[in-house]
Formats: sequence, C-alpha cells, structure tokens
Amino acid sequence: MAGSQGKAVSGRALEARAKTDRLDVIKLVINLWAGLRGERDSMRVIRVLPLQHQASRHLIRDRGQLQREVLQHRDRIRKLLVATRWPESVHSRKFASRLAARCKRNSTNGSHAGASG
Repeated sequence: MAGSQGKAVSGRALEARAKTDRLDVIKLVINLWAGLRGERDSMRVIRVLPLQHQASRHLIRDRGQLQREVLQHRDRIRKLLVATRWPESVHSRKFASRLAARCKRNSTNGSHAGASG
C-alpha cells in the first residue's frame, strides 16, 4: 500500500514485537474490521462459563493435581525405602497399612520407624 493509506500488519509481526496497549488496540481494530467484512477466521466467539461451572472445574482440576502429588510422594517414599534396603516389599497394595502399623509399633517402643530389629 502506498501514500496515506494504512499499513496492514500481520498477526505474526505484532506478536514478534513487545506487547503494548497500542499494539493490542491495533490488533483488535484489524480483527474487528476483518470480522465486520465477514472474515470468519479473524475473531471467534467464546463462551464464558457461569461462576458455578468455573468453580466446579477448578475443584476437579485441583483434585486431579492433589492426586498426582500424592502419587509422586508415595513413589518418592517407596524409592527411598528401596534405596535404604527396607526389609519388606514396598510394591504391594497393603504397603501403606503395613508401614503405618510398623511405625506405630516402633513409636510405642521408643525406636525410630526405619530402624531394623
């Protein structure tokens, strides 16, 4: 384009530059004009969920994150016990209850949970 006409700037050229309010406004205006001309790919309609649905999604996401963290901690404990040659198997489903019972038994005897004997 020549003369006093505006310069068309692609989305990639804007994204490559530093993010400023001025560039955001330019990008919005370009996309708005394209949308008004009927170009469907310029802007998309999004649906904002009600607060109750957003809260529900956050709970589900947080629960999943907590479950992953529990598994990570469990695996770290098992690897530590294997590395320190724990005398019992750490790979069975009853491991947690056996470990709790052993720790409780050792704490009532006044010795450490990891001590053999």
